[in-house]
Amino acid sequence: MSRKLLISTVAAAALLTGSALADCQDDIKDLNADMATGGELALGMRDVGGQDVRKLRDAAYIFASHGDEEACEELIEDVRELLADKQEVALEQWEEEQEEMQEQAYLESLESAQPIASIDRPIQVQTLVGKDLRNHRDEELG
Repeated sequence: MSRKLLISTVAAAALLTGSALADCQDDIKDLNADMATGGELALGMRDVGGQDVRKLRDAAYIFASHGDEEACEELIEDVRELLADKQEVALEQWEEEQEEMQEQAYLESLESAQPIASIDRPIQVQTLVGKDLRNHRDEELG
């Protein structure tokens, strides 16, 4: 009787380990899919380096294949957090670059602007319609 109980316990443990292993392998597959499509982790992959991420993914697979599901899942979670952090930094830098470009474009438009006082002929209304009119203090007039 105790032999049947031992076999049942071992079988149940194997099933649970197999299920946990399958969970971690699913996490690895999801990471692979995100890496392949670029997805929302694309900028993070670029900043960390795809080869380094693949090495970490392979380490998670080794944990999974040796039955250490917890280490596998922790590593996959850490990789995702690392990529998300790098993604956030990259997006912030991109936004700053965009703001700088907009500021530069604005300054260039100011430099090319022609003061109304320098125009010595009458100005037609349709020339002014849709234009950005500002005073000498850079306040919007209309």
